[in-house]
Amino acid sequence: CRTLVVGGEKLRPELVRYWKTRCPEGNIFNEYGPTEATVGCCVGEASLAGNGSDTAVTIGTATPNAVLHLVGERQETAEHAGELLIGGKCLARGYLVAPAATAEKFVPSPGTFGERLYCSGDWVERTAELQDYRFLGRRGRQCKVNGIRIEPEEVERILRRVAGVMAAFVLSIE
Repeated sequence: CRTLVVGGEKLRPELVRYWKTRCPEGNIFNEYGPTEATVGCCVGEASLAGNGSDTAVTIGTATPNAVLHLVGERQETAEHAGELLIGGKCLARGYLVAPAATAEKFVPSPGTFGERLYCSGDWVERTAELQDYRFLGRRGRQCKVNGIRIEPEEVERILRRVAGVMAAFVLSIE
């Protein structure tokens, strides 16, 4: 194999090691991006290098049509780690027939009039050595099941509407 491009789910370190042993001369590229940002807004060669961490694989840097920002808990600019906000030409206009969800997730870009950023809900860190990003996990309780983003709070709300259900708590376990 010469080149392997991976996308869709979090690339696990053991998968990188597996393919590196079978294709030592090959390149593995990790492509990151939610549907709202045309799926591929960040790409780079998958690496376990940097700060000695074997827990997260790099997702690369912004593609030419994307702009990436990191913000902290209070939406302040973060230098090294935070929620990934995505802007640029790759960005969707919003959600069809869902103006409230669009307003919540697609926020005005500070300093750039008329442009918006998508609040991905993904926590990433910027690597010091390579100036690329490493995926750390999801913000809040949102999770993915078979590639589909699930909001546990929405499932709980629906479950509580069922006759005889007094309380509900949804938990995703890998």
